[in-house]
Amino acid sequence: RLLGDSDDAHLVGASIAIAAFWVQDCALNTIQGPCRALVADILPVECHAAANWSISFSTGAAYWVAYGSGALDLRGLLGIFHTQLQGMYAVALLGMVILGILPLVLLSEEPVQGDELRAVKSWKPSDICAQVVASYRAMPAELMPVFLIQFWSFFAWFAFKLPVSDWVAEDVFDGDALAQGGPGHERFEAGIRYASLCLMVMSLVFLTGSAALGFMGGYVGIMRLWQCCVLASVLSFLIMIITATKVLAMLAIGMIGIFFAGAFSIPWIIVSKAVRDDDQTRGRVTAGFNLSQCFPSIVVSVVSGPVVALSGESVASIFYLGLLGSVAAFVLLGRTARDDKYTRFEDTPDVGPVDPESIGNPATVEHDGVDLEWSEGSGVAV
Repeated sequence: RLLGDSDDAHLVGASIAIAAFWVQDCALNTIQGPCRALVADILPVECHAAANWSISFSTGAAYWVAYGSGALDLRGLLGIFHTQLQGMYAVALLGMVILGILPLVLLSEEPVQGDELRAVKSWKPSDICAQVVASYRAMPAELMPVFLIQFWSFFAWFAFKLPVSDWVAEDVFDGDALAQGGPGHERFEAGIRYASLCLMVMSLVFLTGSAALGFMGGYVGIMRLWQCCVLASVLSFLIMIITATKVLAMLAIGMIGIFFAGAFSIPWIIVSKAVRDDDQTRGRVTAGFNLSQCFPSIVVSVVSGPVVALSGESVASIFYLGLLGSVAAFVLLGRTARDDKYTRFEDTPDVGPVDPESIGNPATVEHDGVDLEWSEGSGVAV
């Protein structure tokens, strides 16, 4: 309002919200891409699966805390916010500031010097695009089907994430965001809180599912397990498209946690196994695979607007995009899982778990009765 917005005009607020979303999404992928690459570059191959399951587990825990705070009546509890959304954004901003400062204070890093520094300073925007293309082209051919499956999986994820809170508030609770001070607006606020509660349940399923899938993968195979996770998303989207009741909304949103637990860990384990013997391109390929999660957000953002407009301003219409993505991922995964060259991804690690203190130091481990020595700093058994 200080910048000119009113009850009937929200141009400034909408512009700030859009810009903030893009900045946050950019920050998220800036962290996530290098984090996955570090797993491939720094940890021994035998630790890759556990590390990817751990990343999935910790993400589920973070979602649980975030959506749990959104399920609270922040407007009523604190009394300083005009709407529930305003309170959620304020809490999220506080968390981002705290978590952004902690690494700067607690972590140390050697500055880039010499040729590396000169190379960084000479970079142009076009070089960034070239690096993106190079990362994509560096992926082995056998990873391309996995890339496509992950693309459609995250296409479905963003088609769920984008409208779900509004769908619960408007369709399930029959609320109206624009009915300021009226019963419709109160129902909308209650719907937003209930949506956060549903997403909290989804996060709990995501959290526990990440731990359970890590255990189950050794028994049923990660490809088959991944297909079951994608099937859960197909059923979830069908429920959300067909009906809009509180109980079924909770069930459908909770089932997405199963899907996300698989999508956030299993393909990354496959990538780690596919490039584990290539010291030169492990990090680049792993970072490039993150594009399979970035591109869908752009596509869904562009396509969802026209879809909503053609459907008569129904946010639930975006769920049809999610169903399309889930079905595409399920079909592609079914074809990929039957391919003989992917059976090696079901193998257990060649060498047992390594003591973290031995990483980077000569150590001897036993495998099939043979003593293997870890070469210093390489994480490779010789």
